[in-house]
Amino acid sequence: MKSETEQKILDVALKEFAEKGYKGATVRDIAIKSGFNDST
Repeated sequence: MKSETEQKILDVALKEFAEKGYKGATVRDIAIKSGFNDST
């Protein structure tokens, strides 16, 4: 069973890949949109 945090990251990542494609999505954008800041 995935934790809430893991599921949120996966959901955001899927959305980013769908919108921007594999080459356009960045880990930084996924992290920020998942609620993490730059230093995390």
